[in-house]
Amino acid sequence: MTHYHIDHIRYAWDIARTFNCRVVASIPESVIIEGSEKPRNIGLLQSLFSFMVRVKPVNVDIKVGDGEVIEGYRTIYAPGHTPGSTAYLKDDLLFSGDAVVEQGGKPALPPRIFTLDMRKAAESFNKLLSLRPRIIYPGHGSPISLGT
Repeated sequence: MTHYHIDHIRYAWDIARTFNCRVVASIPESVIIEGSEKPRNIGLLQSLFSFMVRVKPVNVDIKVGDGEVIEGYRTIYAPGHTPGSTAYLKDDLLFSGDAVVEQGGKPALPPRIFTLDMRKAAESFNKLLSLRPRIIYPGHGSPISLGT
């Protein structure tokens, strides 16, 4: 899991159960994904989504820290969109969650309305792009080919 937003965790419990797979998430996001804590400082729109859409908590089997390698994927903390947003890098492929989104075929910052700290989000965005991935698989939009 890249972060705790509903559109990313809504079916995690069903997927884990159906496919008997392990759930991986960052240490800071795990307590929210597991349902033991509520997100703090969420905006009105996020509050509304949380009220309207129920999410079944899921056990996080592997709680990762920044820089850990899990099955060949390096975890990269990318706070800003959420406090514990995490990207995963394998070779030159980056799975960015919403730390990098696609806009017009190019990398873009996540939308301000859903982002808790735009300054940190911009720092994380630049950090992830500095890794020079060949392809970015964002949480929303099409894959972004950078050809580096």
